[in-house]
Amino acid sequence: MNDTDELKNPLHIGTIESLCTVKFPKIIRKFREQYPRVSIRITVDSPEKLIQMMEHNELDLIYILDTPRWDSNWIKVMEKAEPVMFVTSVSHRLAKERNLLLDDLLKESFYLTERNANYRQALDGQLALRRKELSPMLEISDTAFIKKMLMRGGGVSFLPRFAVEDDIEKKKLTLLDVKDIEITMYRQIFYHKNKFKTKEMEKFAEFALEDN
Repeated sequence: MNDTDELKNPLHIGTIESLCTVKFPKIIRKFREQYPRVSIRITVDSPEKLIQMMEHNELDLIYILDTPRWDSNWIKVMEKAEPVMFVTSVSHRLAKERNLLLDDLLKESFYLTERNANYRQALDGQLALRRKELSPMLEISDTAFIKKMLMRGGGVSFLPRFAVEDDIEKKKLTLLDVKDIEITMYRQIFYHKNKFKTKEMEKFAEFALEDN
């Protein structure tokens, strides 16, 4: 019996919206090609909710973007630094500017993730330290929708670099050079220490690591 034949246990993974949209299609496609008998279920929610579900044995693995997380009850199998950056269309008036300051952006039309998104919270925290605030034109959890709005109508957003890399390569979006703010989150994969680690869980984590 080969490795493909023996993998058939279901796999329930928890993740956040941006990772599900950008990272999961490639990972799941490779997984399905090699292990077609495995039934995969994906739950999308906030990191806090996913952690809660993992601790209640409702998920096999969680793949999140957050500040570095640790708990003695969790097994971390991946941690990858991910810068979160200001992004806009290539035609935006600030697209080619260098050494911008955060204050230069505050009057722009912003399309942002909702306030419960951790990298949005990090941005709001940095603004609060400077006694500044942003009033976004639009708040939505859908990263793909935000990117479409940037491409079609200008404006600025604040997104993880992995979420816009493909659009930057295709010259649809560009990163703004803002010199006085730097925020880094981490892509992390966990499972609970009391969870029996199946071969299916192990293989999914391997594919995610290869996708780095």
